[in-house]
Amino acid sequence: MTVPLDRRLESAPGPLFAPMGLALPLRVEQTGRDAFDTDPALASFTLRSARAALEADAMAAGFDHAGVPSEATLALTRRLADEIGGDATVLGTLPAPAAPGGAGTVEDAARRTTAAVEGLCGAGAGALVMLEAAEDPDPAPFRGFDAAFNLAAYYQVPVLYLARHAQAPGVLDAARAAGARWAVGPGDADGAVASVPLDLFDGDGAAASAWAAGLPRGVRLYVSSWEIPAGKPVEAVAAVRRALCA
Repeated sequence: MTVPLDRRLESAPGPLFAPMGLALPLRVEQTGRDAFDTDPALASFTLRSARAALEADAMAAGFDHAGVPSEATLALTRRLADEIGGDATVLGTLPAPAAPGGAGTVEDAARRTTAAVEGLCGAGAGALVMLEAAEDPDPAPFRGFDAAFNLAAYYQVPVLYLARHAQAPGVLDAARAAGARWAVGPGDADGAVASVPLDLFDGDGAAASAWAAGLPRGVRLYVSSWEIPAGKPVEAVAAVRRALCA
């Protein structure tokens, strides 16, 4: 298992950087998604190489905001934890609680999420990122996910609630009350974590420095606010990392 993210933040000499998603790593290494999903060695090489190019301090083996991690993702998480866990945090990603649709009840979703937490923590994830894709999510389902958050706490693995869109305070408060260590939307900061808006990756780092200057003191981790698109220049992403973590 990698060092839990909160402990890594305490001991790191400076702020850390976590670019989210697979789109850019796949493009950097010219790896097809089918090959990534079926060749564990190639998938691990792709993420390790992208981590070096992006100067990332944390990487996730998957990015699925609609479904729980597959067995292949869990196996890749375990492999990455063995290969890079001493130097970087391996993140696990899973869907955030949401009002039930055609896929079942809140109770069904909570059971799937609890199983995903068990799998990701058992595979060595050093933090869990709950991905919220909805623009206006219902905070009520959080109340049914106690088992999932309690299991993460048992493993001493912190949970970050990451919203793709700006959220009302009530949603972020519900995430924290349920057990998320941090809860952020684009441009938000919550304690040690700040969510970097994707448009900041279009520049050379100067805009990112100006944005960071307006954040509260104490930020130790900068995470991209959502999956970084494949078209973003690698050099620009690395420049933002250097500007934020200098």
